[in-house]
Amino acid sequence: MSRVAGPLLQVGLIVRDVDQALAYWTQVLDVGPFYVIREARIGNFFYRGRPSEDIVITMAFAQSGEMQIELIQQHNDAPSGYREFLSAGREGAQHLSSWFEDPAAYDEARTALLGRGMQVVHETVSNDGSPRFAYFDSGVPFAPMIELSEAMLPGARIVQDTVIAASRGWDGTDPIREMRFG
Repeated sequence: MSRVAGPLLQVGLIVRDVDQALAYWTQVLDVGPFYVIREARIGNFFYRGRPSEDIVITMAFAQSGEMQIELIQQHNDAPSGYREFLSAGREGAQHLSSWFEDPAAYDEARTALLGRGMQVVHETVSNDGSPRFAYFDSGVPFAPMIELSEAMLPGARIVQDTVIAASRGWDGTDPIREMRFG
């Protein structure tokens, strides 16, 4: 558990080909089922402190024990931490995530990470109560980014609850399941 950000509940992997990554995770590692949200447009997006164009990503989620695995493929060229990671010649584990159900706790963790010298790489900003997320870079070359996410707000929690419930007793059937965003 991070005393600053709360429990780290997810590892996020940035991939160039989400379907290839899904095949590896489900067929080789036998992790699943994965719930896939294809070509989601993420608005109210800020990159390095400035408003940016929407990013378009495919996300896939599965549970492995207590840890959620997230695969992310970005489809457009909008600047983001995902694009930075790939442009540096990397692919794979990019971030660890903590989830919040209370916006005030999210704000407190965000302020605490900034106070420790971390920089926001990208984030969503919401005025309508929809879930936010922010990715922080410590500047340490080997360290993963830290994501704060309001993934446990009522509108977003359905993803986590569905993924966790499906993983219990999963028998290997129907390893890739489509899910709608929004």
